[in-house]
Amino acid sequence: MATKTPTKNATRKTIARPAKAKKPKISFGAVPRRGKIQEPSWEGALDWDGQTFHKAKRAASDFYYEHFKTADMIPHLYAWMKDNGYEPSDIKKAKAAPNSKFSGTVCYLARMLQNGMPDYHKAHDEYWQSLAGTMGEIKPVSEFVHTHVKMLIDAGAPLVEAKDREERAFAKAGAAVVYKPTIQDRLNEKVSEIIGELEGRYDVIILGGKDGADAYKLFQDENLPQAKIGMVVEHFNKYKTALEEDWTLVKKGDEQCKEAYSHMKASDFKRHIAWYESVLADCESFSNLKKTARKARIKKAPSKEKLVAKIKFCKEDTGLKIASINPVDILGANELWTYNTKTRKLGKYVAKDSAGLSVKGTTIEDYTEVSSVQKTLRKPAEQLAEFTKAGKIQLRKFMESIKTTETKLNGRINADTLLLKVQ
Repeated sequence: MATKTPTKNATRKTIARPAKAKKPKISFGAVPRRGKIQEPSWEGALDWDGQTFHKAKRAASDFYYEHFKTADMIPHLYAWMKDNGYEPSDIKKAKAAPNSKFSGTVCYLARMLQNGMPDYHKAHDEYWQSLAGTMGEIKPVSEFVHTHVKMLIDAGAPLVEAKDREERAFAKAGAAVVYKPTIQDRLNEKVSEIIGELEGRYDVIILGGKDGADAYKLFQDENLPQAKIGMVVEHFNKYKTALEEDWTLVKKGDEQCKEAYSHMKASDFKRHIAWYESVLADCESFSNLKKTARKARIKKAPSKEKLVAKIKFCKEDTGLKIASINPVDILGANELWTYNTKTRKLGKYVAKDSAGLSVKGTTIEDYTEVSSVQKTLRKPAEQLAEFTKAGKIQLRKFMESIKTTETKLNGRINADTLLLKVQ
């Protein structure tokens, strides 16, 4: 019987290969634990190489930035001050400082130091200097925190002293003083609530959104007093200015600022600054509205008011953020500028003599038909914004600058007509 020769497809003996050793991983972010998030760990951080520490520090900053507001982190800064030898009086002064003085980045760094992050990491400094485009040396994180804390103490010291003087005066009087909020106190509280609402809307920008603040409508809904608009402007202008200054330092290569804003790109800076600019622009528009309304209330001319009592006009266009003037101002004016929100036509009425324009019912009278014309606006928002800023000299040629067909005015004013300006 013939013997069967083994073929190439015969079963081969397998040789077990040694398994590759797995490289230990270092976790930089939050670790889920029983449905909660855990703060970044710094265990063994002194043994990390420079690049690893650099990534860990950036990831930790991103973690606190995404999960907590500055107000949530402020108590950790006080705890850091206590552990680093600050007197209770200094902590009291820091607590008295306005919230706008606190930096979220500084509070994050204080918390990271409390959790064991090395104050200075030599390998990180060497890695930083090896990167292209970097400048200077990495300094201890505590130096940056100490500098900010000193600023907080200086800002809060006068407030603490003023409060102490008040308390001493009350004690000297020998009677319990019951606090009764004044009208100004209530108005200031109202403004604080409006600012708080806007800061809440700013959180959308922090999380990467592009929604506008829509501050103009908020001011309308809350009936923000004109005298208090300046408080809103001052508050958000400080933030805008500070962010612009930090952005300038980042572009210049300042190592501390680059580290602090490592989570933000150039487009993020522009998006944040644009949000602040929109709030400030709405403050200016709402202030102009309030001035117009106040001017209408001050004028007391019963006979003139009776002449314009039947006129129907558009009092305000929230989309364009423009409010009409008081129709009483038309009487005796040499010129009247109008805008029809439905037909998009900008009109200019010119008085036929020195007596000026007059009103009868819903119609403008005593104007010259030759010079009184109207033109359609192709870009109403832009052109009306330019019109609002124009002075007397620019207005002389403003109608000529519009390249649409000219038509005559008929004198009728209706509910779609904004009364823009008189001269």
